[in-house]
Amino acid sequence: MKLAVIYHSETGNTKKAAEFVQAGMAKVEGVEAKAFPIDAVDEAFVAEAKGIIFGAPTYYAVISWQMLKFMQTAKLPFADKLAAAFSTANFEQGGSEIVLENLNDVLLAKGMLVFSGGTSHGMPMTHLGANAFVRDTTIEARQPVLEALGEKFAKKAMELF
Repeated sequence: MKLAVIYHSETGNTKKAAEFVQAGMAKVEGVEAKAFPIDAVDEAFVAEAKGIIFGAPTYYAVISWQMLKFMQTAKLPFADKLAAAFSTANFEQGGSEIVLENLNDVLLAKGMLVFSGGTSHGMPMTHLGANAFVRDTTIEARQPVLEALGEKFAKKAMELF
């Protein structure tokens, strides 16, 4: 089963986060996972994918305008696919949860089935998605939660599809 990660990254943190999410997906047998920046999406792969996780950095407490523009203008078949979100931020109180809500709202508007895993799939919890804060650490320190989101997502996709 094909699963995709689509992300926007300026500094490289969200790109690395996307790679961790992809690695989590790849832990599930039968999954072919690929990550794409918004300016180099493999449209054929995404069209065949059963699920997509979207990732964006937090800018001034909201989703990056580049990711929002991509999501508003992309002519890709998103409806009825499983979806989830992750965000990167410099500060824990910098709006990262707002970015997850922004992403999830757009995913719902696109007709996607939004998955969170919540508290029911164990630690680390991924209520609205995964947040990766880097102010006092590195993106690598957030690898466990990002990989967990990818793995939980892939398991649910295998169950549903």
